[in-house]
Amino acid sequence: MITSNALGHFVYARTKKAQLDPAACASTLEQAMRTIANACKRPSNGKMKYAHCPATSLVPRQPGDPTPLRQTSEFASNSPDHYAGYFNTDHLIPSVFFQKDRDPKTLRRYDDLSFRYIFDPSTDPDGHAELMAGVPTKWYDVRRNMDRIPEFADPERVPVIDRQLRGRLASWLEDRIRSRY
Repeated sequence: MITSNALGHFVYARTKKAQLDPAACASTLEQAMRTIANACKRPSNGKMKYAHCPATSLVPRQPGDPTPLRQTSEFASNSPDHYAGYFNTDHLIPSVFFQKDRDPKTLRRYDDLSFRYIFDPSTDPDGHAELMAGVPTKWYDVRRNMDRIPEFADPERVPVIDRQLRGRLASWLEDRIRSRY
C-alpha cells in the first residue's frame, strides 16, 4: 500500500484554474479533511475491531484558531492545521504496512501531521510550492530524481521484475527506511 499526496494536481484537474486562489485552497483543505475523516468508519455498535482505528483522525479546533473554512463547513469544528494518525501520510510507503502483526501492540501515533501547507504558503513555502502550487521543472530534474532508483532496477534497462529482483528491491527499501530513523 502506498499513500500519495497530490492535492495540487487534484485541484488543478478539478478546477482547471492556472492559479490556486483562497477559495480553491479552502475547498482542497475540506477534501483532505474528508479523506482523513473517512479513513475508518465506526461500526453501528461504535466498537472498533482493531486498537489502532481509525488509522487517521481529525482533531478538535482550539478556540480562536484561525481557519480558512466557512462557518457552515462540516469540518469547521476540526483543526485546519493538523490531524493525527498511526502512520505518517507524508511517507509514500509507510513502514507501518510492513509490520508482521495485523494490529501490533506498540504503534507510534503521529499527533503532528499537517494540513497547513494546503492553505498557508507562509508557514511552509517549500511544501506549499511543491505540493500545491507546483514547481517548474526541466527534464534533467526528472531524470535526476529517477536516478534515485537503484541501477539494478532501472525500468529502462530491466524489462521484468522477477522474484529475485523483488527481494533485492525489498532489501534496498528496508535499508533506506532504516536510514531515516
